[in-house]
Amino acid sequence: MKIKLLLLNIPLFCLFLACGSEPNKSSDLKIKQTQKNISSKKNVQNDLREEKIQLVLQETLGAKSQVKKIDDKFVAIIDPQILWQEDDLVHFMIQLGQKMPGKLPELKSMLIETSGLNKTILKARYNYFDAKQFAEGAISKPEWMRRTQISVEETIESLTLKIRTLKASNNLPEMITALNQLISLDASNGKAWALLGNALRDLHKTTEAIEVYKKLVNQSGFEFFAFWNMGYCFDQLGLLGDSEQAYVKSIELDPSNAILMRQLAIVYLKENKVPEALDWLRKSKFYEINTETYWIEALILRHEKKFKEARDLLSKINMEGVLQASLLFNKILMDLDVKDFEAAKKKFAELKNLSPELAQEFSVVSLLSNL
Repeated sequence: MKIKLLLLNIPLFCLFLACGSEPNKSSDLKIKQTQKNISSKKNVQNDLREEKIQLVLQETLGAKSQVKKIDDKFVAIIDPQILWQEDDLVHFMIQLGQKMPGKLPELKSMLIETSGLNKTILKARYNYFDAKQFAEGAISKPEWMRRTQISVEETIESLTLKIRTLKASNNLPEMITALNQLISLDASNGKAWALLGNALRDLHKTTEAIEVYKKLVNQSGFEFFAFWNMGYCFDQLGLLGDSEQAYVKSIELDPSNAILMRQLAIVYLKENKVPEALDWLRKSKFYEINTETYWIEALILRHEKKFKEARDLLSKINMEGVLQASLLFNKILMDLDVKDFEAAKKKFAELKNLSPELAQEFSVVSLLSNL
């Protein structure tokens, strides 16, 4: 009787065990050691190559320059004490492209940084294959310069200097651009946020200014400033309830600020909340009494239709500067309230010289518009 043999699907290592044999461990160890030796040799070669690159670059760029490797890329920072202009870096990259490929073929790529004027940083990129083409005449000088990607980058220091200059010249649009750049580099710079809000406010971009002040509320040390300016901006937009809330919060942070109390009193008056207006005006007098105090008091009297008292009080006030025209405007209103038209005409003639735009508000008053 023939017995049919069954071939079992036995794994290879099981067959070794069945035969009483083991894998050749000494062979595996030799292979691993060979791989380790090769890797070690490569590391030594890489170290020597990088050492050569470092030495040649140091000789080429000068002793005060720094050459370092960041994320497997060489970065050369040329003597930071020398201030470069863009033309200087262009000239340098032309020379580098002509000489470096033959001098240091091991260097395949490099980022170059130099200190620019006004605290800026100039950057360029070196690529061996592009440089080799340029050195051999395969690409033109303009093409080589395009590939080096020379750029002038702003820093926190350079933008701070620029903003200071723009602020002094009252160049608000460019100042806003610079402030946005600065904030992109330093989002926690409360002073930059504050200047940005004020610049937008002064350009009558009131809604945008409010959004900036809202962000500034969360910046330590700037909460009071933010609420105060939000109160002013909301008032300008006629959002009196929001203005009232912002002013109250700012007063909570500075309880003895008479200026804020007077501004809040005006907001309450605009909301026809005369008792609240009088209350805050009274509180402000505890800390300070000035021309503005009497002015607001006169406005409250006029609101209550006490025209003669309001006019008498306002007539005692004189102001210089930007508020002079606004005060004169209110005096004209009160002259008209008591029907003293001759006095109103004289003041109106003066107002036309001080502020033609404000005088235009009286165009609906035929008595004055014909003057």
